[in-house]
Amino acid sequence: MLFAGGLIIRTRIPQRTTAQSEEEWWRINLPRALMVWSLFEGPALFGGAMYLTLGTVVPLLVTGVGLVMLLLNSPNRLIEG
Repeated sequence: MLFAGGLIIRTRIPQRTTAQSEEEWWRINLPRALMVWSLFEGPALFGGAMYLTLGTVVPLLVTGVGLVMLLLNSPNRLIEG
């Protein structure tokens, strides 16, 4: 559910226009970007801790999906769209 929430918020981050500077774009969209990253990072960290605690495969899969989502939504990818 958290990954889906992150993807929904990600769709609401607009692409940077040519008239808009990069600093201005980050000033406007940084709260949304931080929310997206935290919704991907939180389950990844929790899954990693659960994998180390329980030793089962499912938390490791959650960690892997979270890390992939973070890579796909890196700062450069947010600006370029």
